[in-house]
Amino acid sequence: MQNILFRLGFLACFCSSAFSGVTYPPITIDLQNKPPGHQITEFRTLTILIDTRIDVININAGVGFFLIQVHSYMGNITLSDDSDAQISGTNIGLIWKGNSENVAHFYLFRDHLALLDNITMLIAVSTYSKYDPVPGGCNLSFETEIAPYQKISESDDFITVISQPPSQFGNFCNRSNIVTRMYYLYLSEHDNSTEQYFANIQKMISVDDIVKYGTLVPEGLTANRFKQMYSRYAGTGRVFAAVSTRLGRSAAYVPAVSYGCDVAAWDADCSGPVGTQWKIVTAFLLLCGLFICFSGHKFFKTGLFIIAYIFGAVFMLTAISILTQFGGQGKDIFSFISGLAFALLWLFLWRKFGIPVVAVQLAFLLNGLLVASILFYSQLGSYAVIFGVNYYVGGNLPYILLNTYRRITVANFGSAVIAPPYQTMDICQTGLWVLIFCIGVYVQTRSSMGRPPFPPRRADRARARVDENTPLIEPSQEMPPAYFEAVYS
Repeated sequence: MQNILFRLGFLACFCSSAFSGVTYPPITIDLQNKPPGHQITEFRTLTILIDTRIDVININAGVGFFLIQVHSYMGNITLSDDSDAQISGTNIGLIWKGNSENVAHFYLFRDHLALLDNITMLIAVSTYSKYDPVPGGCNLSFETEIAPYQKISESDDFITVISQPPSQFGNFCNRSNIVTRMYYLYLSEHDNSTEQYFANIQKMISVDDIVKYGTLVPEGLTANRFKQMYSRYAGTGRVFAAVSTRLGRSAAYVPAVSYGCDVAAWDADCSGPVGTQWKIVTAFLLLCGLFICFSGHKFFKTGLFIIAYIFGAVFMLTAISILTQFGGQGKDIFSFISGLAFALLWLFLWRKFGIPVVAVQLAFLLNGLLVASILFYSQLGSYAVIFGVNYYVGGNLPYILLNTYRRITVANFGSAVIAPPYQTMDICQTGLWVLIFCIGVYVQTRSSMGRPPFPPRRADRARARVDENTPLIEPSQEMPPAYFEAVYS
């Protein structure tokens, strides 16, 4: 019934075009002299109100089946054939099984909710023989009998790509000797242009190109290979592909694309966190990072307070995420209060006992006291600066920490493909990170020359305080240098 209504809608649009004097010729794809193993791709820009037909003609007698796929950008489309098969989405496709005719007809509908926009589409046809595996031939849950396409779902931490198992030709659930491998390809980060979108899809259509350009997903991450999880990197597009192989013969699924966010709301959803709390966090990291990178050891107690605050907030945020069901705002408030309390406690312990070995454990465990402090403050400070800069210019270096946090707090995150892209922006930020780190080490080393490595305990300073009864010259009494109190008071 649904398919009948679908055809009636197509007929209505066609009649409307005919009465208005406007006709839309069908898209013709000629497979003459295209035996199994060939691929044809075409770009078509469909204008306002257009619903059209795709005619695949001169199908070679040796073709057991072919896969027709259509890709659109920021606009759902629907593909249907002469049978009851139809599928909607932005990365869709159908399998045509050979028959006595050498012509196949498909019907292409666009989403009419956005009638004022043109939609650019990529249409591709890949031919296979009856000895090749059929992508999605053992469909268990998707809409069509054979499902060569993939479906994508997103959460705050994951992108989940679901596909259906392949089969042998003519035997829709015989998967013996068929191996399916998953691949992915990153688009240029924070680039949502149509040129990038279609160019990278074209790289992941044929089997040879998928192997050439794609990155193979390691085996054994999940028990169900057809439900693969990937770490989410908002604003960085990714093309997902799958290749099934049997006895040396391979067939590719329809590639699917995700940016890890809502592309229609790019500035609001794809350019990093935009909430008020994130603006505060990134500004805090940027300013505090500069401070502790260049002056963290010179102003020891201030640096100690900042480091203890960050440690306490991160530790409590992780514990809350694992042990409780607090919402995002509740986590932020509780971790802020906990970090502040821990920082005050740590500063009190330093003022009370003044033990350097304990103080620098938060900074750098199992290293020398002075060198460890300088290196840690410079490295952490420079990374905090890059973390803050990343909010404004983009990049993926913050996921060094965010993926660690996800692995600890998010269930099943260890089964996800994590490897973040490392592209031009990340290379530039890495160079900036190293530069700031080296400058911070140099500045703090110079500022610490000729000074005690750590300020004294409060009790030692009290004992060392002089009064009118203290001899002016007492060689046996160890006194701090004259500038000591001025520097560390």
